[in-house]
Amino acid sequence: MRLRPAPVSVLLVVAAALTGCADAGADPRSGGPAATPTGPTAADLAEQARAVSGVDDVSLVYVDPDGGEHDALPDAVDERTGWVARIGIVHGIDHGATWAAETVAGLDPQAVGQDPNLEIWLHPTAEPEVAARAYPPAADGTDPVRDAFLLAATPGVVRAVFDGDGGDVQVRDESDLAKVGDVAAVHGVAVDTIHTADDTASLAVADVPPRPEHVTVPVPWPDDPAAPDCSPGHLFPAIGGHDAATGHRAMMVTATNVSPEPCAVAGYPDLAFRALDERTLDVSVIPGSSFVATDPGPARVVIPPGARVIAIVGWDAMPTAEYPEGSGNRPAVAAELLLSAVAGAEPAEVPLASHRLTPADAQAAGLGTWHPLTTLDIVDGGQVAVTAWEPEPAPSP
Repeated sequence: MRLRPAPVSVLLVVAAALTGCADAGADPRSGGPAATPTGPTAADLAEQARAVSGVDDVSLVYVDPDGGEHDALPDAVDERTGWVARIGIVHGIDHGATWAAETVAGLDPQAVGQDPNLEIWLHPTAEPEVAARAYPPAADGTDPVRDAFLLAATPGVVRAVFDGDGGDVQVRDESDLAKVGDVAAVHGVAVDTIHTADDTASLAVADVPPRPEHVTVPVPWPDDPAAPDCSPGHLFPAIGGHDAATGHRAMMVTATNVSPEPCAVAGYPDLAFRALDERTLDVSVIPGSSFVATDPGPARVVIPPGARVIAIVGWDAMPTAEYPEGSGNRPAVAAELLLSAVAGAEPAEVPLASHRLTPADAQAAGLGTWHPLTTLDIVDGGQVAVTAWEPEPAPSP
């Protein structure tokens, strides 16, 4: 079965230049008369944003060159140099990239003038503090929107702010540093260091160990009776892909042998699911087949160095709509796996955002530009099935 990731949405923030706020008078940049105001002002854009479906709140402040915030610009045009009109738009985290892009395009900040500068910040109403700037584009070509979304959707993150020049990413405690650093490293997020919220510990993204490369082993796989059982330190657990059929879902989980010698696993992976706030969901995990995968049954599998075994998690779609409608009261959904390749061992925390599909794989699957799946429709009271570990099949010729 080919597992492919589903596209997800992202959050957006914009900054542009504004002229419509300028009064008649001397132009502080040229010394000549200021242009007659034309087009929308910052206040006009804020009012337009308030009328957009899905927007929860809009703010407008004027920021002076020292960072002070004001309700209005100075009356004198020559006193406005270096001021910024900053619009903040609050929306639901469930609104994604398409919605954000259409919202910003609808406001058309480029249609306004140049004095003062304009910033538009979109903030998802999520537990983490999230913000990002997408216009003007980052000078280094990075995508603050994508970065903010990825980190906001990673359990353990409490702050993810990207301004186009870098990021400020904070996690709840030291135990969250490794997994969040891995997400940042594998996706090339524009942040140098991940900090704890109390600033007592940090992790340089450049120091995050690289993901192991796995090798394809020809069939049949070796059956070495002398191979020892794998220990948790021998295996790198990860998400290998996603798929869906009408009303049915599937996710591949993998375990790569990162030791220099063969080792063996048998049976089923241990699985649990956690929400964005790191609360463990009440989900029953049943060993066996599902609509999307047939269980091969438990068997001893020897994993050569660099090779990996796979298991398929299958479930029927679960309701995630808010109840009652319009209340914003949505059930908590899965954003992270607790995955142990060796039954009974301490599980690894594997955020859904940690899965990365290479551009070549995305193109081969016909997915074009793909953003990681960051939530699953798995909720409290749900049930999933998981197949036993088996050798990863060789790709079709």
